[in-house]
Amino acid sequence: MFKTYSFHLFVILLLCTLLTGCATFSGEHMVPLNDVRHSDYRGALLYIEQNKDLLYSSHDSVLYNLDTGVLRHFAGDYNDSTKNLSDAEKLIYTNYTKSVTQEISSFIVNDTMIDYPGEDYEDIYSNLFMSLNYYHQNNLDDALVEINRFKNKVQAISSRHDQELVRSRQAANEKNGAAASIQFHNSALGQYLSLLYHRATNDMDAANADCHMIHDSFLTQGALYPFAEPRTVDEELSIPKEKGRLNILAFSGLAPVKIENRVNFSYDYIFAVPVMVLQPSTVGSISVTVAKDDGTVVASELLEQI
Repeated sequence: MFKTYSFHLFVILLLCTLLTGCATFSGEHMVPLNDVRHSDYRGALLYIEQNKDLLYSSHDSVLYNLDTGVLRHFAGDYNDSTKNLSDAEKLIYTNYTKSVTQEISSFIVNDTMIDYPGEDYEDIYSNLFMSLNYYHQNNLDDALVEINRFKNKVQAISSRHDQELVRSRQAANEKNGAAASIQFHNSALGQYLSLLYHRATNDMDAANADCHMIHDSFLTQGALYPFAEPRTVDEELSIPKEKGRLNILAFSGLAPVKIENRVNFSYDYIFAVPVMVLQPSTVGSISVTVAKDDGTVVASELLEQI
C-alpha cells in the first residue's frame, strides 16, 4: 500500500488549515499557533489540552474538536483525529438546527449565547481530513466513503445557499434580473483525491470521471481558481507500463479568522457583523528534491485554496 502521502509524480501545494478557528488570535492562542508554525503539533495539542477552559468557552465545542482533529492528523494520531473531526461534524449539524432560536436571543443579549455551528468550509473539509486519516491507515474503502461525503456536502451547501439567495431576492421584490448564484459547487481537491483512490482500486471509469470534474472546477469557478490548472492532471491516468507515479500532497497556511465589524444604525443601536479575514502566508511555493544522481528538483503546483 501507500506510504505518507505517496499516492504515486505530481506535486501539489494547497493552502490549508493547520489550526482551525474563527476568533482573532489572542496571546493565549499564539502559543499553540507558534508550535504549529514550527511543526510541533504535539506541543500545540498539549498546550490546548492543558488550557482548554482558557481557550474555549462552553459554546466552542466545534472549534475545539476541529482544532484538535486537524492537529492530531498532522501529528499522525489518525484514530483520535477521526474521532475529533467526527464529533465536530455531529456538533455542526446539531448546532445548525438550533442556531435560529439562539440567534434571536443573541440580538437581545450577546453572541456568547450561541453554540458555534461552524463555517461551511470547516464542515466539508473535516470529511476530507477524515478521508486522509483512513488513507494513512491503508483503508481505501472508508477513505472513498469520506471523500464522497465531502463531494456530496459541497453540492448540498451550494444548493442550499442558492435557494437562500433566491428567497432573499423575492422578499426584497427584486424581480428584475437573474438571482445571484453560489460559485463553489465543485472541489478540485476533493475530485483529485477521489481520482487517486479510484486509480488505486483500479476503477478507471470513476477515475476518468473525477479527472473530468477537476477540469470542470477550473473551467466554471474562475473566481475560486484564479490560477492555472495543474499541468499534469491528465497524466494521472496514463502511466507507462512498469512505471509508477509518486503524488505528494503538501499543505501550507492558516485558516481565515473572523473579526467583528460594527455597523451604526443610529445613535443608540450598533449591529455587529462577522467578517472573514484571510491570513497571509509567507510560503511562496513548495518543491521536492528527488534523491537521484542529478538531484532533480520538482516544483509544486497549486490545486486549491481552502
